[in-house]
Amino acid sequence: MSTPPSDLLLLTLETLKTQAITQESQVPHECKKIFSNPIDLTLSELAVYYSIIGANNHYLLTYISALFTLRICKDSPMPGNQGLEYFETVKYFIDTWPQYRDCAMNIYSSALLQEISEANIESLSLWGQKIALLNLPKDLVEVVRIWLQIRFSSESYTFLLKIQESFEKQAIIRLINFIRQGQSLNMELDDIVNMSTSLILENIITTNDLKGFKKCLGEVVDINYKDTREIISYIKTLKSLDQENIEKLSFIEEKVGVSNNFKLKDYVKKVKNYIDNEVLISTHINWELMQVEPCPIYAHSSDVINVTISRIRFPDGLSMVRKSYTALIDDFDFSPIENEIKILTYLSNRSSPDNCFLKFFGAARESKSIHLYMEAGGKNLMDELTEYKRKNQSLDSVLMEKWVISLLNCFSDLSLNKIYHCDIKPHNIVIYGDNKLKVIDFSISKFESEREVTIVATKYNPIQGTRGYMAPELQDNIDKGLNNACYKEGKADVFSLGMTFLQMMTFEDLTGLNKLAKTEELHQKIDSVKGYPMWINNLLHAMLRPTRDKRPSFNKCLAWIRIESGSSFTTFN
Repeated sequence: MSTPPSDLLLLTLETLKTQAITQESQVPHECKKIFSNPIDLTLSELAVYYSIIGANNHYLLTYISALFTLRICKDSPMPGNQGLEYFETVKYFIDTWPQYRDCAMNIYSSALLQEISEANIESLSLWGQKIALLNLPKDLVEVVRIWLQIRFSSESYTFLLKIQESFEKQAIIRLINFIRQGQSLNMELDDIVNMSTSLILENIITTNDLKGFKKCLGEVVDINYKDTREIISYIKTLKSLDQENIEKLSFIEEKVGVSNNFKLKDYVKKVKNYIDNEVLISTHINWELMQVEPCPIYAHSSDVINVTISRIRFPDGLSMVRKSYTALIDDFDFSPIENEIKILTYLSNRSSPDNCFLKFFGAARESKSIHLYMEAGGKNLMDELTEYKRKNQSLDSVLMEKWVISLLNCFSDLSLNKIYHCDIKPHNIVIYGDNKLKVIDFSISKFESEREVTIVATKYNPIQGTRGYMAPELQDNIDKGLNNACYKEGKADVFSLGMTFLQMMTFEDLTGLNKLAKTEELHQKIDSVKGYPMWINNLLHAMLRPTRDKRPSFNKCLAWIRIESGSSFTTFN
C-alpha cells in the first residue's frame, strides 16, 4: 500500500477525488460541483451536499469529509466560535481514516492556532476540552497545547489585573473557575494560581480588618464574612497552593469561619448513549374495567389530526391519563407518535420516585387512532405559578432549589441518551405528591439513533417549541417568518429550561426577552431576582447566554449546583 501524500489538498484532489469519481453515478446532478469545483464549496454547500448524498458510500464519504476539513482550515478563525462546532467534523475525519491523520493535522494545527489566538476567555476552556479529545501522538498536537497554555496564562494575568481594580466577588469567582478549568486540562499554572490567591487573600484580610489595624485606628470596617467564606470555598478547590497561601487560608478561616458549602463534582464529559427499542416493563392492569371520564382535559384539532387527553379511572382507585391521536386523513404519518411511544417506554422503564420520568402503561391502536396511557398527576407547573401569583406569594427558596436540581438532573439524563424534549416550559411539567415533578409531552421530541450520526456538527432543522421559551437562534428566525434554523436541540433545550426557571422565580410573562436583541435586558432581569440561592442566578446567566456555543450543556449545568448547609465560624475579638 502506497504512502498517502503529506499535503491534504494533494491527497484530496489526486487520491480521494479519483476514488470518489468512480461512484459519480450515485451523486445527484445538483451535487456535481463536488467534482467540477470542489475547493470553492462553502461549508454550508458541503453540508447540503452531504445531507443529499448521505454517508452510505465509503469513497464519497471520505472525499466529502476531506473537503470539509480543507474548508474548515481555510475559513479559520471562524466567527461566532463556529470552529468549536466544526472541530467534531475534523475529528471525525481523523478518527475514521487514521491513515490520513498526519496529513490532516499538518494543516489543521495551523487552523487550531488561529482559533485559539482569537478565542475569548469563555471559549478557551472549550477549546482545551476539545483538543484533549484528540487521540494523537504528542508531536502532532504539542505545539497546539503549548499555545493553548500560553493563552490560558495570558488571559489569567489580564483577568487578575482587572480584578485588582475592585476585587468584586463574581469576578474573583470567574477567575478561579477559569484557572480551575486550565488545571483540569493539565495546564501548568502554578505561578498564576499562587499569585492570584495571594492577592485575593491579602485583600480579604485588609477589607475585613482581620488583623485589627483599622479597629485600632477607630475606622469603620464594612465586614462581609458571607462573601469571604464563599470566595474561600472556591480558592480551596485550586491545586498547587503553596505553603504561604495555605497558612493565609487557615488564618482567615479561624477569623471568619468555614463555609459548609457542598458542591457537586466538577463537570466530567460523559459518553452519550443511543436509546434502544425496548419492551415496556409490564404492569398488571385489567383494561376491561377502565372508565373514561366524559369530559376531556384537553382537546385540539388540525386539518389532519385530532388530539384529546382524558382522565380514566379503575375501580381499585388507579387513575391514568389517556392521550388519543385520531387521524383525519387516510395517509397520516404516525411515525412521530411512534417516536413518542419509544421515548415514553424508555423513560418509564427507568421511572422512580427520585426522578422526573413519567410512568407509561402502554399504547393501543385502533383504526385511525392511537391511545397512550400514562400516570395521572396534579396540576401543571404553569397553573401552580399562576396560583402563587394570585395569592401574592413567592416560591419557597428550598422548594425552588429542589425543583431546579431535580429538573437539571432529569434533562441531563435525557440529553445523555440523545433525547431532546424540544418544548420545555412550565405547562409541560406536572406536580405530583410531595411536590415531585414529572416531565410530560414528548410529542415533538427528538432522539438520535446511532445511524443518524453526522459529520456535520449543526444542521438546519424545522423549528420546534413555544414562543417566549425557545432559544434566540429559533425565536429570531420564527419572527422573520422562517420555519427552519441552524441549531442544536440540546443547547436549545438548555435555554428553554433556563427561561422556565426564571419564570418560576419571577412569575412574569417573559415573552420577548428570549430574542437576541433583548439579551442585556434578560440578564438584568436575572440580576433583579432576590431571595434565592446565588448559584441559581449564576446558573441562569450561563443557561440563557444568547449563542449556543457559549451555552453549557445540561451535563455541564450540573457543575453549578451548590447546596448551602450553613456556616460555622469563630467571632473576631
